[in-house]
Amino acid sequence: MKKYKNLVFDIGGVLLSYQFEKILIDIGYSKDEAIRIDTEIFESGYWEPLDRGDYTLDEVTKLCMKKYPKDADGIEYLLTHHEGMSISRDSGV
Repeated sequence: MKKYKNLVFDIGGVLLSYQFEKILIDIGYSKDEAIRIDTEIFESGYWEPLDRGDYTLDEVTKLCMKKYPKDADGIEYLLTHHEGMSISRDSGV
């Protein structure tokens, strides 16, 4: 078993940049649609309670989909495929 000497927490996009819009653009959404969906999620009022642990990601996904039914598919895709969001700072994306 490998022992780790140091653990680095990347808070605030120091080492990695989270480009939520890119994941939507990569599956066919326009840039404008991706920006709108990104804004709907992160300005919905649910993201901060999620960070605090007041909601689960599943609950936030459902709440955002209900609040923005027009973009429910994009919201669901983005929040259920979050593992693909972290992109290196120097990726140029």
